[in-house]
Amino acid sequence: MKVQEKNLKNIMNEASLEKVSVEKASEDLFDFAIDRSDIKLILQSLPENKKINRVSVEYEIQLLKILAVGWSISFFLDESSLRKELSESFWNALHSFSQQISGISSSSTGKEIDYFNILKERLDTYLKVL
Repeated sequence: MKVQEKNLKNIMNEASLEKVSVEKASEDLFDFAIDRSDIKLILQSLPENKKINRVSVEYEIQLLKILAVGWSISFFLDESSLRKELSESFWNALHSFSQQISGISSSSTGKEIDYFNILKERLDTYLKVL
């Protein structure tokens, strides 16, 4: 077994034993959902093509990532008594963040933008397709 694989297994075992508060878990999931570093890597791997609208791709990936994190809470914690509390905490944090983004976007564009509503509409769109 490679040293890196062994270290990774040790870290994973230690992490699974560590108790994390709902607030900390929610904060970590929120931070992951809005982190753009992995999206930047995906965009860099796209072929150079004038037909690809990179701004749209980046925007859609970010929305999908946020929604996927929210869905994963319900999916993976379906039987857990912590599911509702964690889900509410995550979505409340995202709602607050969305209000900040909406305010900044609205003031810079002069148009009223409701980022959280955009997320809800996009969720409905994705659910229709599924």
